[in-house]
Amino acid sequence: MQTAGVAASMGLHPNPVGTPDELRREGISVAMVGSCAPPSKGVRGCSQYDKCIFRLTKNGGFRDQGPKHVGFFHETHEGHRRQEFMACFTFMQTMYERMRSGIRDREDGLRGEIIRVIAQEGETIRPKLQVNLNEGTALPHKWARKTDPKVVPPFPRPHDADLSNYDAYLINEERARQLSDPDLQVGPPVAIEDMEPEPETIIDAETVNAAVSAEPASAVPVAVPVERKKPRYG
Repeated sequence: MQTAGVAASMGLHPNPVGTPDELRREGISVAMVGSCAPPSKGVRGCSQYDKCIFRLTKNGGFRDQGPKHVGFFHETHEGHRRQEFMACFTFMQTMYERMRSGIRDREDGLRGEIIRVIAQEGETIRPKLQVNLNEGTALPHKWARKTDPKVVPPFPRPHDADLSNYDAYLINEERARQLSDPDLQVGPPVAIEDMEPEPETIIDAETVNAAVSAEPASAVPVAVPVERKKPRYG
């Protein structure tokens, strides 16, 4: 079944945007939109829930209360270092396996990457920034790297109608429109459980060859001129 394609066509939000209770309070379908919960029937949840390291106190201990932003330290194999922050689920998707590989490499006496969670929301990190030293002047751009203390910001919640939480906000808004006006209830339904996935179409080579052989060799598309009407003014 083409469930991935169907999900994409509906504009579903796979990453969590709040807890299930927060989504329900805002009228957002927990089946359509990700939440900080284990995936289950009728709950999209978070794909990283089972292996989430943020259940551990040393990493914040906020599983089931997220998502949240976390600050981390990263040292590459080449010795480049940085501090940055990202959403907890993004960390699990992009940094977690690299962190584990780095630990194994170092245990084997190799130079592995070092990745550590070092800050929670409200705590300070020092990310690298690229700035234009000639900003506000007529001089050519002159780029340089600098570090400035930055507080890890809170992850926007479903009730925050800002662009950081854009997808959840628009889903909620569209759902309200559909519920208030039956004429707008066309196309994909509001709830994912109301929709049956499109059946997968499989065309084998024999069918394709039969169709090609049945096509007349002289069947060449011919351009047909279209009479264009002059626009009416006044």
